[in-house]
Amino acid sequence: MTDYESEQARDSAQPECRIVLLDDNTANRIAAGEVVERPASVVKELVENAIDAGATRIRVRLLDGGKRLIEVADNGCGMSAEEAVLALQRHATSKIRSADDLASVATLGFRGEALPSIASVSHLQLVTKTAACDAGCRVIVHGGDIEGADPAGCSDGTTLAIEDLFYNTPARLKFLKTTPTELARSVETVGHLAVSHPAISFHLLHDDQTVLQTPGAGDAIGALAALWGRETARTLAPISGESNGVGVEGFIAPPDIHRPGRSHELFYVNRRPIRSRFVSHAVEDAYRTLTPDARYPVAVVLIDVNPLLVDVNVHPTKMEVKFTNDREVHHAVSQSVRAALSGHGQAPTLTPPRTFGWRSSGREAGAVPSSLVDAVWTPPSAPEPGASSVAPSLGLPGLSGDPFAPDPEATPPEEAGSGPEQPFGEMLRGFRVLGQARRRARALRAAAQGAQRAGHPWSAAGGAVHCGAGSGRGGAGAPEAARLP
Repeated sequence: MTDYESEQARDSAQPECRIVLLDDNTANRIAAGEVVERPASVVKELVENAIDAGATRIRVRLLDGGKRLIEVADNGCGMSAEEAVLALQRHATSKIRSADDLASVATLGFRGEALPSIASVSHLQLVTKTAACDAGCRVIVHGGDIEGADPAGCSDGTTLAIEDLFYNTPARLKFLKTTPTELARSVETVGHLAVSHPAISFHLLHDDQTVLQTPGAGDAIGALAALWGRETARTLAPISGESNGVGVEGFIAPPDIHRPGRSHELFYVNRRPIRSRFVSHAVEDAYRTLTPDARYPVAVVLIDVNPLLVDVNVHPTKMEVKFTNDREVHHAVSQSVRAALSGHGQAPTLTPPRTFGWRSSGREAGAVPSSLVDAVWTPPSAPEPGASSVAPSLGLPGLSGDPFAPDPEATPPEEAGSGPEQPFGEMLRGFRVLGQARRRARALRAAAQGAQRAGHPWSAAGGAVHCGAGSGRGGAGAPEAARLP
């Protein structure tokens, strides 16, 4: 066998290489699996690009919850024809220039993955124009392949139309939810961005019907009113604070306004919407003892921190961030919320001037049934004849126009401090402690039934069950008062 034949035999004996380099289209589809989860993900990426482009008006139009069409139009700076084609390439971005810029990202987007990823799983049309160009440009992309780029007449700004999302990935398409569910996610996404950018006017339409519209007047309350409703927005009070270089601003609602989930807890870092467990813990810790169990406050917290002290490149959708010092941020948020609550008379104390929950003689949202409360505490005395017990602004019994105002019927501090010290049970008479009434009422009821079966009278006072001396199931040695938990 010649040397040539021996070399050929050795080459044929080597196994074939199992590692291959994927083409750009396949790589974009894989990236789309991380970035594009549903129509709301597309809306988020496109709206963030419009905000980064300096737009003051953004319109979002959806058909079939975004499954059939997502169109985002803005009046931002726009792009030239060359930039429009280049923007559809993977990792092409105008936000950063090198890896060093990742340490201080000040824009919402920066990776350059969203647009090519979206284009790879949809039919995309991009129309854009800058103020310096006489004509705009239209780029058409099908499944990641650019079909054409032609001049077009259009106004300054950018319009992106995404049709038939996930048409070439049936596995992703079948996991989409119903039209109302997908629409709700998109409305939530646009609303959250509108709150942190109140100077931008947002207009969201579904099947040509307006679903959400913000004035863009620079007032975050206007955006919150459009997102949550005017009644909730009227109850919000501002918060403001600063600690160790961490600035905190936003709004909080009074403790009697709460939700069964965290849908009304909005958090932002340098105007970027985020999800954060420890920021949520800081807010809920400030509301502790003021809200019922398994209920969550209504709060909007905007954290302003040096971009060098926060890493936004730790999550595929940029919804989570990492702070250099979590404790300082937690402390700043918690103290700012506590200060706002205390400034409006809502700091929890053990003296009558502050209630643990709203004193009520009616049925407002979140209150426990009066039958349970009356079984534990004596109800408050009746109001004076001719006195009104309905607040003019909130329509809740016993509340003044300020939702954070203390109970006018509570004993003043100077009166509460005079005279002999009262037992803790007596201090709580007339108050309704939300979240505890059910448990204590069940305990009292069980104790009463036990006493009645034993044939002895009983009474509830101060959280204790009093029976006759030497009575009860314990016989003569039973204690006179059995303290309930």
